[in-house]
Amino acid sequence: NKPGGLRHWLQNVKIKETFVVLLDPDMLPLLPITTRLGLGLDPIPRRREATKQLEYVDKQSGIARLLRVDDADLLPLTDRAALGRPAGQHFGLGGTWAYAPKNPTRYPKWRNFSKALVCGEGSPCTRTSDADAKKKFAVGPVYLAHIEDWKNIADSWWRSMGPVHSQHPYLLAEMMALTMAVANLTLPWTLVSNFMITGVDVDSATEGWSWIDDLVGHNASVACAGASSTTLPFITRDRVALALPTTLHYCQRYKFANHLFAKRKVPHDFFRCDGEYLPFDQVSIMNELLESGAKLKRSEKRSAFMICHLIPMMNAA
Repeated sequence: NKPGGLRHWLQNVKIKETFVVLLDPDMLPLLPITTRLGLGLDPIPRRREATKQLEYVDKQSGIARLLRVDDADLLPLTDRAALGRPAGQHFGLGGTWAYAPKNPTRYPKWRNFSKALVCGEGSPCTRTSDADAKKKFAVGPVYLAHIEDWKNIADSWWRSMGPVHSQHPYLLAEMMALTMAVANLTLPWTLVSNFMITGVDVDSATEGWSWIDDLVGHNASVACAGASSTTLPFITRDRVALALPTTLHYCQRYKFANHLFAKRKVPHDFFRCDGEYLPFDQVSIMNELLESGAKLKRSEKRSAFMICHLIPMMNAA
């Protein structure tokens, strides 16, 4: 549906904007999404040894604004996304289609997967190296590209979707189809790590969790202090005053202090004008944070952060 819908929209709507951002429906923005990447940032990043990331800091405020995997083989950071140089969230599994079929014992779901069936015999995607698949084309949402690039991407993605899904009918097939499509177009992406956070157990440099860990690591209560059923915590009310990921990608389950946020548990008619708020008990959450304190695991602190942002943002929508 996604590549087909995007293609139909591009072909049938007169679009005035020069750049288009494509998100997944289970993403909530914390920050505005613009074409700006390295503009105004110190070109010499700070190295985060523990998370194997590079952190780019605003020259004026000193606040970190961009995260990338510490890998010299990634495309250099540009000032802005541009025609022929889209930008997107680094998708850690995005290069799987290039290397997994070579090792069917380890990756049985990729056994007999044919890149030629997807892209055509002798096409660029069939010749894409494992390294390029991981470091130039391994993109996921947030996708940010020039409208002319999107027209080419949408066509290639739409053609790739069927052959990918017929051979690999699993979760993330549409994302794999896009990475193969852009590889076939030889359209490399500027990959960043701060466009999203997902599951609380993620330990990959391709996501922006390190900034959340900085916030809640020594004082977990700040994750939720001041939050209400419709109001964000004190710490994130001024969201330009600290380093934050651009979106919350709530594709997992988040559980803390008898609260559970799972997208499949949200009532289908939640956004009715007379609909009920998702329940939020700030007292029980804060009691748990204050009483457990340093005993909380990293994943629990992250879960508290997600609960205290997703529920107020959904209720306030």
